Amino acid sequence: MPSKPVHDSSGPVTVGSQALDDRAAEGGGTKQRVAWIATLASILVVALVVRMWGLDFGFPNRRTRPDEAFLVSIVMRILQGDPNPHSFLYPSLVLYFLAGLYFVAFLVGRLFGVFPSMSAFVSLWRESPDWFLLAGRSVSALLGTANVFVVQRIGSLLFDRRVALLAAFYLALAFLHVSQSHFAV
Repeated sequence: MPSKPVHDSSGPVTVGSQALDDRAAEGGGTKQRVAWIATLASILVVALVVRMWGLDFGFPNRRTRPDEAFLVSIVMRILQGDPNPHSFLYPSLVLYFLAGLYFVAFLVGRLFGVFPSMSAFVSLWRESPDWFLLAGRSVSALLGTANVFVVQRIGSLLFDRRVALLAAFYLALAFLHVSQSHFAV
């Protein structure tokens, strides 16, 4: 396809099949890009809010989600030196990820003199597991929000920005995805 000269205030710009001068490309695209980023940011904020809302449900009754306590007890065994979860009902990556998160919490607590040893950290789990469950639920909510972003990226690669934003919006408010993002599993 032959190129046609287009005139703007800075002089002629050649428009070809793939060639546009950077100045001409930025003219109308900047506002659209800002609007797209603002829309995506809004969708991600909504996704995060609906996933973080009510993370403390069931406290202090820990039997509302008994599998969470089971998983955290496996993570505590991992932290005490047994890297084998001895249970493969749930993906092991979740267990090791939580173990890493709890280990960082232990290190920070040890730095400030809260936990003299790993056994003191594990005994806190036995006495008051709410923090551990809330940390696991928070990680799940953050990863669920990250899924919304990933869906948007895939949508923009396979289709276009409009389809991508629509898919991200639907996943941000999808009931099952939101509810499963509330659990530390």
